[in-house]
Amino acid sequence: METMRLGRTDLQVTRTAFGVLPLQRVEMDEAVSILRRAQEAGITFYDTARAYTDSEAKIGAALAGVRDRVVLATKTHASDRAGVLDHLATSLEALRTDHVDLLQLHNPSALPDPDDPDSTYAG
Repeated sequence: METMRLGRTDLQVTRTAFGVLPLQRVEMDEAVSILRRAQEAGITFYDTARAYTDSEAKIGAALAGVRDRVVLATKTHASDRAGVLDHLATSLEALRTDHVDLLQLHNPSALPDPDDPDSTYAG
């Protein structure tokens, strides 16, 4: 499959991505099978969120062995720096990886203050 640059990042992803939200409705074995089939078919970009129940665990179970060949994006609905770090730690454990390629703020109710050291933008 042809790859392309993801937005203004340096990430190279397939034009077709896999939004994992619907897999929260299927059992683990079926989700793992679907995700592995997608990866074998060439899809490299997988998008999920902490709020998507067990979808991160399903990705981890399916794709941990090919982590170097996929791009993982997840989202946090945390409202402060501490919450983002807590969600990230939980996501990394569930995804069975030491990093995510893209961490997004999931539908924030207000724009974070980039000058506030406790905001979701804080590093």
